[in-house]
Amino acid sequence: LLPKSGTWMVAVRNAFGVMLLGVSVWLLERVLPGQLSLALWGLLAAGVALFLGALEFTAKDARGKLAQLLGLALLVYALAAWTGALKGNDDPLQPLAGGVASAQSSASGNWQTVSTPAELDAALAQAKSDGQPLLLDWYADWCISCKKIEREVFNSPQIGPQLADYHLLRFDMTDSTAAQRALLDRYGLFGPPAIQLFAANGQEMHDLRVIGEIDAPGFAERLNGARERF
Repeated sequence: LLPKSGTWMVAVRNAFGVMLLGVSVWLLERVLPGQLSLALWGLLAAGVALFLGALEFTAKDARGKLAQLLGLALLVYALAAWTGALKGNDDPLQPLAGGVASAQSSASGNWQTVSTPAELDAALAQAKSDGQPLLLDWYADWCISCKKIEREVFNSPQIGPQLADYHLLRFDMTDSTAAQRALLDRYGLFGPPAIQLFAANGQEMHDLRVIGEIDAPGFAERLNGARERF
């Protein structure tokens, strides 16, 4: 019942090799800028495309032509990824849309970023003094889920307008210092991603706290719940 060795084993070996390279790029996303990671995804796609013979015209059988067709599709993706990286985008699933460039022009461009306990306490006190509700986003460059929330939730058309009334505060704990980790203990958090909503009187609405990933509709429900308490 065991399959016999043959050319199919070479194909399996190559497929696993590509997947391992993909895992490598995925892990590097935690330490590399988003644009560079997107360029690496394009480089991987282009390498596979050339291996499949996307630029060759010698395919004689149907299998070879199918491989070339797949290679051409990957080559188009590679060009899109490189173009997106040059534009400042960082989403491998949407290389020509979203990313850093659009994020800066959206509602999320009004975020105040802090990285020390003193800066956080000062921002919280200022929002309370102004009588303004506050949204606190715990973020780190190595947090893939944080980037996903920023891209798909905060920058979504459904959420952007609802953030207009909030003081938008982002605590960047990329360095993960002892003081930053102590803040996590103060608020009972394990780490990013996490989102806290504070009322105008400075009190956190604990039942609306977000731990881990959340989608735009789910976060919209929490914002609606918070608005009812204003």
